[in-house]
Amino acid sequence: MEQVFFKNIQHTIISELQDAQQSIQIAVCWFTNKAIFDILAQKASQGVSLSIILLDDYTNKRKEGLPLNDLIGLGVKLYFSDKMSPIHHKFCIIDNATLLTGSYDWTYFSESKAIDNLMLIKENQALIDAFAGEFSMLTSVLSPVSSVVPYTIAEGMIKDIFGLKHYLSDDVYLQALKADENGEDLNALNLMHHSSQIDEYKEEVQSEFIREKTTEKQAEEITEEVEQEEPVPVVYTSRGLGSISTPEPQYEEQEYEEPQHQEEEVVVSESLPQEEVATSEEIETTPQETINEAAADQVAEETQSYSEQQPTSEVPIENPTPEPIAVNPEAENLIQQGENAYQQGKLDEAVQLFAQAIMLQAENPRAYLNIAIVKWKQGKFGEQAEYAAQSIQYDATNNKAFNTLALAQDKIGNNAEAINNYTKALELSPDNYSYLWNRAVALKKVGRRQEALLDFGKVVKLCNAIVMSQPTNQNAKTTLTAAMREMGT
Repeated sequence: MEQVFFKNIQHTIISELQDAQQSIQIAVCWFTNKAIFDILAQKASQGVSLSIILLDDYTNKRKEGLPLNDLIGLGVKLYFSDKMSPIHHKFCIIDNATLLTGSYDWTYFSESKAIDNLMLIKENQALIDAFAGEFSMLTSVLSPVSSVVPYTIAEGMIKDIFGLKHYLSDDVYLQALKADENGEDLNALNLMHHSSQIDEYKEEVQSEFIREKTTEKQAEEITEEVEQEEPVPVVYTSRGLGSISTPEPQYEEQEYEEPQHQEEEVVVSESLPQEEVATSEEIETTPQETINEAAADQVAEETQSYSEQQPTSEVPIENPTPEPIAVNPEAENLIQQGENAYQQGKLDEAVQLFAQAIMLQAENPRAYLNIAIVKWKQGKFGEQAEYAAQSIQYDATNNKAFNTLALAQDKIGNNAEAINNYTKALELSPDNYSYLWNRAVALKKVGRRQEALLDFGKVVKLCNAIVMSQPTNQNAKTTLTAAMREMGT
């Protein structure tokens, strides 16, 4: 028996999966459809043997995606295709007797927008065996994963294979509309915001959606919430939607500690060459300090040390955004409060205030960059990369954002991308010896010693000039000594 379907494909897949008694083998490029996922979880809990192969990309491996670890917990064998040979199959074998195949991906995009097809094949064992052989071949060269570690948005963009940006943004947008139909307002807003993060062109759609939801719910909100002392505002962050009064989810991680300074360690500050360097005590009493300008990247990766010294004054960005984002006084006030909290060591409070600023002005690059810097301080480098990338999306002229993204990529092992972003930071600020040092160390890590030596040479030249004009600049002195040692002089 052979049938072809051009409509109601999700219904057909679910119907066939419900009849599974022994085994289900799935090889699909993308999988985001929760309705199909729920049936698989149900079958796995009933003892049906399940094996799934998916593409190794952000669509399938993101925090906001399907809870694939739940399937692994139910005994499902989950594989991700090799990055050099990305899977683009769309087939499923049920009880070695039913074959589902065609162009249809198991996503909201395929179900609601794309023009796709599905073939249902039974009683054709030769054809079914051919697909079973392909599945067996694929799993023979792959290993099942014990857990799924989500990619950040920044990592996802780097690993994009089949045009993630527009495809996934549309898919999440359609998922948001489905959640709205089901009365899941909070989830719908979260998904709508996530869609606009992936593709900036969805921002206008998101804003209109929020305005509509606000109008629809206005009467309901007035009736009971007015009796509260203070309503709980909604907070948008680059990870989605949360609440000010509700703490962020806690992640298991090793406590971050500042490494101790040792002799001959390099202490690289964020300051530009001609800036004075203040002590940490001076910084704490300087109310005008901002994280963007005062917080040093503090990285000398080779020696793992971080600077306690910061610039005493703000430095204007040399390359303003071609189309400046309008100033939002309320958002700027929240950012200032967040920066004050950061200077006092209140990191969680700082993040919360920056998140409130993002709620008021979702395109504010300074708020995202400030959160990225806090994440650096907390040792949460994956989140640091995500926020820094978001800041760059709204302002691609800020050298600090590129350097901050590169630092995070260095930490999580994306050395090639780190080097690229250090280079972008240097294109915007060519004489920043901190960026040169960071790139030189990264080049050395990947074995590009000659290029590293060129950067170390530039560091020597820049730092020598600074030390000549600013004999008390200890940071430049230390960096100069280290760079000369790297060059063997």
